[in-house]
Amino acid sequence: MTDKFNEVLELSLFSANLGAKLSPSSIQLTAAILMFEVIKADGQVNRLEVAEMIEILRNNFDLTGNEIGTLFEMAGDAGNEKLNLESFASKIRHNWSAEERLQLLKDFWIIAIADRDLDQRESDLIQRIADMLDLNNKQIELARMNAEQRLKLKLK
Repeated sequence: MTDKFNEVLELSLFSANLGAKLSPSSIQLTAAILMFEVIKADGQVNRLEVAEMIEILRNNFDLTGNEIGTLFEMAGDAGNEKLNLESFASKIRHNWSAEERLQLLKDFWIIAIADRDLDQRESDLIQRIADMLDLNNKQIELARMNAEQRLKLKLK
């Protein structure tokens, strides 16, 4: 593991104070954990969704292949636990601007529809997380339409 990701573990992401500023690597892990929750919301881990998540992590966080692998592994490990999504969402809400949170919402939709099948459980989870991120219904729908456009797809 790189020093960057060792720092995440040492800072104890899961016990950080609600209003405390997180390091960039901690907030990246938090976002990755929520992305992984979207991937597995339909009861399966689809390789197309995983590939999309990896691409998003590479593009948005400017990470190396090894860092992405470590981050993905950590998110997957956290995903094996019963998570308090509100806790993760609140960390992002307190550390990211509305614009950054909206981009994360777009990323959720892109991941969810990467397999060309939007499961109702994925949609419901994205809605719940968006609400926790203080994003409104108009933003949620526009983010979904943006994701569909990006993937050149129209889902029902």
